[in-house]
Amino acid sequence: MRTGRDSRRARGHDSPSAPYAALAATVAAPVVAVVVLGLTSVVLHLLVVLGSLSVLCLRLGRRQAAAQADSVDGFGSAVDAVLFLRPFQGEQAPFSQSDDRHGRHPLTGAFVDPNEEFLSFERYVGPELTARVGPIIGLGAPGDRLPPEGPVVRHYASDLTWQEDMARLIPVVRCIVMLPQTSQPLRDELQLIRDHHVARKLFLVLGPYQELGVRTPLWADLVPVFAEHGLILPTRHPGPGSVLGFRPDGRAVVRASGLDRGADYAAAIADGLTHEY
Repeated sequence: MRTGRDSRRARGHDSPSAPYAALAATVAAPVVAVVVLGLTSVVLHLLVVLGSLSVLCLRLGRRQAAAQADSVDGFGSAVDAVLFLRPFQGEQAPFSQSDDRHGRHPLTGAFVDPNEEFLSFERYVGPELTARVGPIIGLGAPGDRLPPEGPVVRHYASDLTWQEDMARLIPVVRCIVMLPQTSQPLRDELQLIRDHHVARKLFLVLGPYQELGVRTPLWADLVPVFAEHGLILPTRHPGPGSVLGFRPDGRAVVRASGLDRGADYAAAIADGLTHEY
Protein backbone atom coordinates (compact mmCIF):
# COMPACT_ATOMS: atom_id res chain seq x y z
CA MET A 1 0.00 0.00 0.00
CA ARG A 2 1.26 3.46 -0.96
CA THR A 3 1.51 5.96 1.76
CA GLY A 4 0.27 9.52 1.30
CA ARG A 5 3.86 10.69 0.99
CA ASP A 6 4.56 8.24 -1.84
CA SER A 7 1.38 9.28 -3.56
CA ARG A 8 2.35 12.95 -3.55
CA ARG A 9 5.77 12.20 -5.02
CA ALA A 10 4.17 10.32 -7.89
CA ARG A 11 2.43 13.48 -9.12
CA GLY A 12 4.74 15.50 -11.33
CA HIS A 13 3.57 18.93 -10.27
CA ASP A 14 4.50 18.08 -6.70
CA SER A 15 8.11 17.18 -7.69
CA PRO A 16 10.66 19.46 -5.97
CA SER A 17 12.37 20.14 -9.37
CA ALA A 18 9.21 21.39 -11.10
CA PRO A 19 9.35 24.99 -9.83
CA TYR A 20 13.00 25.29 -10.92
CA ALA A 21 12.21 23.90 -14.34
CA ALA A 22 9.39 26.39 -14.76
CA LEU A 23 11.66 29.23 -13.62
CA ALA A 24 14.38 28.12 -16.02
CA ALA A 25 11.89 27.99 -18.89
CA THR A 26 10.59 31.43 -18.00
CA VAL A 27 14.10 32.90 -18.08
CA ALA A 28 15.34 30.93 -21.09
CA ALA A 29 12.41 31.62 -23.42
CA PRO A 30 13.13 35.34 -23.87
CA VAL A 31 16.86 34.66 -24.23
CA VAL A 32 16.26 32.06 -26.94
CA ALA A 33 13.81 34.36 -28.67
CA VAL A 34 16.32 37.23 -28.68
CA VAL A 35 19.08 35.00 -30.02
CA VAL A 36 16.90 33.42 -32.71
CA LEU A 37 15.29 36.68 -33.77
CA GLY A 38 18.61 38.45 -33.66
CA LEU A 39 20.24 35.88 -35.91
CA THR A 40 17.23 35.90 -38.19
CA SER A 41 17.46 39.66 -38.50
CA VAL A 42 21.17 39.48 -39.32
CA VAL A 43 20.61 36.73 -41.87
CA LEU A 44 17.75 38.63 -43.51
CA HIS A 45 19.81 41.79 -43.59
CA LEU A 46 22.70 39.90 -45.16
CA LEU A 47 20.42 38.35 -47.76
CA VAL A 48 19.04 41.77 -48.67
CA VAL A 49 22.56 43.17 -49.04
CA LEU A 50 23.74 40.21 -51.13
CA GLY A 51 20.61 40.37 -53.26
CA SER A 52 21.11 44.08 -53.89
CA LEU A 53 24.74 43.50 -54.83
CA SER A 54 23.72 40.74 -57.23
CA VAL A 55 21.17 43.00 -58.92
CA LEU A 56 23.76 45.78 -59.15
CA CYS A 57 26.32 43.43 -60.70
CA LEU A 58 23.79 42.20 -63.24
CA ARG A 59 22.85 45.77 -64.09
CA LEU A 60 26.48 46.82 -64.52
CA GLY A 61 27.07 43.71 -66.63
CA ARG A 62 24.22 44.67 -68.95
CA ARG A 63 25.61 48.18 -69.28
CA GLN A 64 29.10 46.85 -69.94
CA ALA A 65 27.73 44.61 -72.69
CA ALA A 66 25.67 47.38 -74.33
CA ALA A 67 26.37 47.83 -78.04
CA GLN A 68 28.46 50.86 -78.98
CA ALA A 69 29.73 52.30 -82.25
CA ASP A 70 33.35 53.35 -82.64
CA SER A 71 32.30 55.94 -85.21
CA VAL A 72 29.24 57.11 -87.12
CA ASP A 73 30.10 54.50 -89.72
CA GLY A 74 29.74 51.91 -86.96
CA PHE A 75 25.99 52.53 -86.99
CA GLY A 76 25.87 50.91 -90.41
CA SER A 77 23.06 51.99 -92.70
CA ALA A 78 21.05 54.53 -90.69
CA VAL A 79 18.16 54.84 -93.14
CA ASP A 80 15.89 52.78 -90.89
CA ALA A 81 17.25 54.19 -87.63
CA VAL A 82 15.76 56.50 -85.01
CA LEU A 83 18.10 59.31 -83.96
CA PHE A 84 17.60 60.05 -80.27
CA LEU A 85 18.27 63.65 -79.17
CA ARG A 86 18.06 64.44 -75.47
CA PRO A 87 19.82 66.42 -72.73
CA PHE A 88 22.77 64.38 -71.48
CA GLN A 89 22.29 65.61 -67.95
CA GLY A 90 19.61 63.49 -66.36
CA GLU A 91 19.08 61.26 -69.39
CA GLN A 92 18.58 58.33 -67.01
CA ALA A 93 15.97 60.20 -64.98
CA PRO A 94 12.54 58.49 -64.82
CA PHE A 95 10.30 59.24 -67.79
CA SER A 96 7.41 57.03 -66.65
CA GLN A 97 6.46 54.27 -64.28
CA SER A 98 6.61 50.81 -65.79
CA ASP A 99 3.54 49.23 -67.38
CA ASP A 100 3.62 46.53 -64.68
CA ARG A 101 3.27 49.21 -62.01
CA HIS A 102 0.03 50.53 -63.52
CA GLY A 103 -2.86 49.18 -61.46
CA ARG A 104 -0.63 47.38 -58.98
CA HIS A 105 -1.47 47.65 -55.28
CA PRO A 106 0.96 50.11 -53.64
CA LEU A 107 2.03 47.59 -51.00
CA THR A 108 3.31 45.12 -53.60
CA GLY A 109 5.67 47.76 -54.93
CA ALA A 110 7.73 47.48 -51.76
CA PHE A 111 9.10 44.16 -53.01
CA VAL A 112 10.08 45.39 -56.49
CA ASP A 113 13.39 46.94 -57.52
CA PRO A 114 12.73 50.72 -57.93
CA ASN A 115 15.04 50.66 -60.94
CA GLU A 116 12.49 48.41 -62.66
CA GLU A 117 9.52 50.50 -61.56
CA PHE A 118 10.52 53.93 -62.85
CA LEU A 119 12.11 53.93 -66.29
CA SER A 120 13.94 56.41 -68.48
CA PHE A 121 12.54 57.16 -71.94
CA GLU A 122 15.14 54.87 -73.43
CA ARG A 123 14.09 51.91 -71.29
CA TYR A 124 10.37 52.63 -71.34
CA VAL A 125 9.64 53.60 -74.94
CA GLY A 126 12.88 52.38 -76.52
CA PRO A 127 12.03 48.67 -76.93
CA GLU A 128 8.63 49.43 -78.48
CA LEU A 129 10.11 52.14 -80.70
CA THR A 130 12.79 49.74 -81.92
CA ALA A 131 10.13 47.15 -82.79
CA ARG A 132 7.78 49.61 -84.51
CA VAL A 133 10.19 51.98 -86.27
CA GLY A 134 13.81 50.82 -86.19
CA PRO A 135 17.04 50.68 -84.17
CA ILE A 136 17.77 53.70 -81.99
CA ILE A 137 21.11 55.46 -82.28
CA GLY A 138 22.59 58.53 -80.66
CA LEU A 139 25.68 60.24 -79.37
CA GLY A 140 26.85 59.24 -75.90
CA ALA A 141 27.24 61.62 -72.98
CA PRO A 142 30.91 62.59 -72.54
CA GLY A 143 30.85 61.78 -68.82
CA ASP A 144 29.57 58.21 -69.18
CA ARG A 145 31.78 55.55 -67.64
CA LEU A 146 29.39 52.92 -68.93
CA PRO A 147 26.51 53.31 -71.39
CA PRO A 148 23.10 53.59 -69.68
CA GLU A 149 20.74 50.62 -69.77
CA GLY A 150 18.53 50.48 -72.82
CA PRO A 151 18.47 49.75 -76.56
CA VAL A 152 20.19 52.93 -77.78
CA VAL A 153 23.46 52.25 -79.62
CA ARG A 154 25.84 55.11 -78.80
CA HIS A 155 28.86 56.67 -80.41
CA TYR A 156 31.02 58.70 -78.05
CA ALA A 157 32.10 61.56 -80.28
CA SER A 158 34.68 64.16 -79.35
CA ASP A 159 33.83 67.81 -78.75
CA LEU A 160 35.52 68.60 -82.06
CA THR A 161 33.58 66.16 -84.24
CA TRP A 162 30.08 65.76 -82.74
CA GLN A 163 28.48 68.43 -84.93
CA GLU A 164 30.00 66.89 -88.05
CA ASP A 165 28.67 63.50 -86.91
CA MET A 166 25.19 64.91 -86.39
CA ALA A 167 25.28 66.60 -89.79
CA ARG A 168 25.95 63.18 -91.35
CA LEU A 169 23.17 61.42 -89.42
CA ILE A 170 20.29 63.91 -89.51
CA PRO A 171 19.68 63.79 -93.29
CA VAL A 172 19.73 59.97 -93.55
CA VAL A 173 17.92 58.60 -90.47
CA ARG A 174 14.29 57.52 -90.70
CA CYS A 175 13.16 59.79 -87.87
CA ILE A 176 14.42 61.98 -85.05
CA VAL A 177 12.98 61.75 -81.53
CA MET A 178 13.72 64.60 -79.16
CA LEU A 179 13.08 65.20 -75.47
CA PRO A 180 12.52 68.84 -74.41
CA GLN A 181 15.62 70.91 -73.76
CA THR A 182 16.93 74.41 -74.36
CA SER A 183 20.68 73.81 -74.34
CA GLN A 184 23.08 75.15 -76.92
CA PRO A 185 23.63 71.68 -78.42
CA LEU A 186 19.85 71.47 -78.92
CA ARG A 187 19.90 74.77 -80.79
CA ASP A 188 22.71 73.46 -82.99
CA GLU A 189 20.74 70.27 -83.68
CA LEU A 190 17.57 72.21 -84.52
CA GLN A 191 19.53 74.35 -86.94
CA LEU A 192 20.93 71.24 -88.64
CA ILE A 193 17.38 69.87 -88.95
CA ARG A 194 16.22 73.06 -90.66
CA ASP A 195 19.33 73.34 -92.84
CA HIS A 196 18.71 69.83 -94.17
CA HIS A 197 14.94 70.43 -94.58
CA VAL A 198 13.98 67.37 -92.53
CA ALA A 199 11.51 68.88 -90.03
CA ARG A 200 9.08 66.20 -91.20
CA LYS A 201 11.25 63.59 -89.46
CA LEU A 202 11.23 65.32 -86.08
CA PHE A 203 9.06 64.26 -83.12
CA LEU A 204 9.04 66.07 -79.78
CA VAL A 205 7.98 63.79 -76.90
CA LEU A 206 6.57 64.89 -73.53
CA GLY A 207 6.43 62.60 -70.49
CA PRO A 208 3.11 61.29 -69.17
CA TYR A 209 3.53 62.87 -65.73
CA GLN A 210 5.96 65.55 -66.63
CA GLU A 211 5.97 68.82 -64.75
CA LEU A 212 7.81 71.18 -67.02
CA GLY A 213 10.36 73.25 -65.18
CA VAL A 214 11.30 70.51 -62.72
CA ARG A 215 13.65 68.45 -64.90
CA THR A 216 12.70 70.01 -68.22
CA PRO A 217 12.39 73.58 -69.52
CA LEU A 218 9.20 75.54 -69.15
CA TRP A 219 7.08 75.44 -72.30
CA ALA A 220 7.22 79.23 -72.47
CA ASP A 221 11.02 78.96 -72.72
CA LEU A 222 10.89 76.13 -75.26
CA VAL A 223 8.61 77.89 -77.76
CA PRO A 224 10.98 80.78 -78.63
CA VAL A 225 14.01 78.46 -78.87
CA PHE A 226 12.26 76.36 -81.51
CA ALA A 227 10.98 79.50 -83.23
CA GLU A 228 14.55 80.76 -83.64
CA HIS A 229 15.06 77.86 -86.03
CA GLY A 230 11.78 78.09 -87.91
CA LEU A 231 9.98 75.40 -85.87
CA ILE A 232 6.66 76.66 -84.56
CA LEU A 233 5.30 75.05 -81.38
CA PRO A 234 1.79 75.67 -80.00
CA THR A 235 1.79 78.65 -77.67
CA ARG A 236 -0.02 76.58 -75.03
CA HIS A 237 1.40 73.42 -73.56
CA PRO A 238 -0.27 70.44 -75.31
CA GLY A 239 -0.50 68.44 -72.09
CA PRO A 240 1.34 65.48 -70.54
CA GLY A 241 1.86 62.40 -72.67
CA SER A 242 2.02 64.33 -75.93
CA VAL A 243 3.83 63.53 -79.17
CA LEU A 244 4.31 66.43 -81.59
CA GLY A 245 5.31 66.04 -85.22
CA PHE A 246 6.24 68.81 -87.65
CA ARG A 247 5.02 69.72 -91.11
CA PRO A 248 7.63 70.39 -93.82
CA ASP A 249 7.10 74.12 -93.21
CA GLY A 250 8.15 73.68 -89.56
CA ARG A 251 4.75 74.03 -87.92
CA ALA A 252 4.12 71.53 -85.12
CA VAL A 253 1.13 69.19 -85.05
CA VAL A 254 0.03 67.38 -81.89
CA ARG A 255 -0.06 63.74 -83.00
CA ALA A 256 -1.33 62.41 -79.66
CA SER A 257 -1.76 63.46 -76.04
CA GLY A 258 -2.54 61.82 -72.72
CA LEU A 259 -0.34 58.81 -73.53
CA ASP A 260 0.90 56.72 -70.61
CA ARG A 261 2.14 53.48 -72.24
CA GLY A 262 5.39 52.91 -74.09
CA ALA A 263 3.61 51.09 -76.91
CA ASP A 264 1.29 54.06 -77.44
CA TYR A 265 4.19 56.49 -77.74
CA ALA A 266 5.86 54.24 -80.32
CA ALA A 267 2.58 53.86 -82.22
CA ALA A 268 2.07 57.63 -82.38
CA ILE A 269 5.56 58.14 -83.81
CA ALA A 270 5.20 55.27 -86.29
CA ASP A 271 1.81 56.61 -87.39
CA GLY A 272 3.25 60.09 -87.82
CA LEU A 273 5.86 58.72 -90.22
CA THR A 274 3.31 57.11 -92.50
CA HIS A 275 0.63 59.83 -92.60
CA GLU A 276 0.97 63.24 -94.15
CA TYR A 277 -0.13 66.25 -92.09
